Amino acid sequence: MATSSNITFSIDGSLKPRLIAKAGDFDDDFVAITAVSWDKSRFAKNDLEDVCHRYEKEDDVWCRSFLSFVILLQPSKMKCTTSSKRVFAIDNTKAKIPAGPLVVERSTGHIFMVAKLEADTHCAFVSSIVPSNKHKKGFVEYMRSEEVVVPIPSKLYFPKLESKPLNGIRVAVKDSIALKGLPTSFGSKAWLETYPAEIATAPCIQKLMDAGAVIVGKVKSTEFAEGLHPSDWIDTTCPFNPRGDGQQSASSSSAGSASAVAAYDWLDVSVGTDTGGSIRHPAAVSGLYGQRPTHGRVDLAGVLGATDLFNTVGIFARDVDTFSKVGGFLVDSTQPERALVSQRKFNLLYPTRAPQSENPDPHYHGQHRWFPHPEVDQSTWSEAEKRIEQTVLNMEKLLDCKRIPFNINELWRATPVIGQPKSLDEAVGHVYSAITTSSALHTGIDEFVATYKQNKGGEEPPMAAIVRARLEYGRKVTPEAIASALEATQAFREWTENTLFGSYDREATTLLIFPQTCGRPDYRDEIPSYTELFNNTFSIYAFGYLVGCPDYTLPVAEVPFESRITGQTEYLPASISLIGRPGTDLELFDVVEYLRENGALSDLTAGSRMFA
Repeated sequence: MATSSNITFSIDGSLKPRLIAKAGDFDDDFVAITAVSWDKSRFAKNDLEDVCHRYEKEDDVWCRSFLSFVILLQPSKMKCTTSSKRVFAIDNTKAKIPAGPLVVERSTGHIFMVAKLEADTHCAFVSSIVPSNKHKKGFVEYMRSEEVVVPIPSKLYFPKLESKPLNGIRVAVKDSIALKGLPTSFGSKAWLETYPAEIATAPCIQKLMDAGAVIVGKVKSTEFAEGLHPSDWIDTTCPFNPRGDGQQSASSSSAGSASAVAAYDWLDVSVGTDTGGSIRHPAAVSGLYGQRPTHGRVDLAGVLGATDLFNTVGIFARDVDTFSKVGGFLVDSTQPERALVSQRKFNLLYPTRAPQSENPDPHYHGQHRWFPHPEVDQSTWSEAEKRIEQTVLNMEKLLDCKRIPFNINELWRATPVIGQPKSLDEAVGHVYSAITTSSALHTGIDEFVATYKQNKGGEEPPMAAIVRARLEYGRKVTPEAIASALEATQAFREWTENTLFGSYDREATTLLIFPQTCGRPDYRDEIPSYTELFNNTFSIYAFGYLVGCPDYTLPVAEVPFESRITGQTEYLPASISLIGRPGTDLELFDVVEYLRENGALSDLTAGSRMFA
């Protein structure tokens, strides 16, 4: 074997006896080799070096330890000459062997593909997985523990194919989404004990797999995908956010999805769910690109959540190309042609705080949600606001438009909706808690509780105290309150389309931006007070779950802070959200790509810092 940190997978391929003899010079039972697709008549020493450089650049599994000997995979009837006894050619039409690192068993000539084992140092994974030999398109667990190791296959096994646009992209999946052959824990050991393994993979994940994506593991979710602080986790350790001093909250409920992509450069994408912000906020605090798609664009079969009225599936990624490619494919695999960004007109909506002087910076639980009012002296702005302002200026320049400042509370009062309160908080602040808690009970939680009690002789399933309290709240929500919440949802949806988006140039693409995170520390060991079960004020996230708008998290800067953990200056992400009308998902990806191409956004690195 090339290294003890690798494992092998059998393939339908083997070497002929005359070639096995070339492995006879080695002492090990298994010999590490390299396969190369080669369509030239000669293979020289400099060719080998070129191949090595290319493999080292393209792959993180292959290394020079696999150069015991080299197999050239050649077109039929071509003969290649080489001066090395350790290099030989075979007909690639007869041998089912992929290019890349391989292992050959000397006694039989059987060939195995290789996967490198990577440690889950940030406790992001529930389990690592490998394809099942027993069940077609199914999986088996390679390891399930508090700190797993994850097998990652060589990217060289997955050449670029037009029929598989996501070929070789490594993906981790939130443990509230079904994978065939595996149990789904929904963030709860009690749930895991109650239900059997899944008999089918969720269509949204199968869609990615059919396009060539490689699923490497399941990542942690909070209990029943609830919004929880790290201190509320009862069954397992909350994932560690790698940014800054490594002791910041990764937010919820897709904390595992965010932590994994932010921590591990060997993972390309993770899939999460977002009901009230569970992709957008974890992406922001973990310094990642995060996608909440237009509601209804992604099939939710096989996806657990509080309510399909608000829930959806999206992705996390570090680089814009991968974010756009995978996220765009998830919502529309046809990828229709679209006008170039440089040829479009844009409205850039810029929600601001009120201009009051005593408290010019109101925010909920320490998180900004609005831009500073234009009348506020910029010398009072935070460092994050100054960094975000530079991004907004770049957007204005690149999109050839000027921001349109407005205060959403004032706009709501000035354009009243018949039958709705003039306070936006009173109008829609109650909607999320009423719909999600009552729906969670009726769409799965109460059935689970009853089944668990039946199986355990009346014993109640273990739950975090805050989760149990929210479910009790949901049991008291009346049908009249639900009807009122649904009516408010429809009213706000129509107001957003007709008044907020509809008040500006209708021929232009309307974009709404707002500050997502501003680099404020949120230590994972702090205990929340929970003086209230929910934030029953208007949330800027409402455009995603009430209106169904696509909402993308864009990291734009790092902000210094003095860590009480390390006693040193560390850096945390500052991010913005980019929102469009429902159905404009691909147009938003075009904008994100355009901003990256022109320097307004950057690709990100894994680890404590976002930028290399």
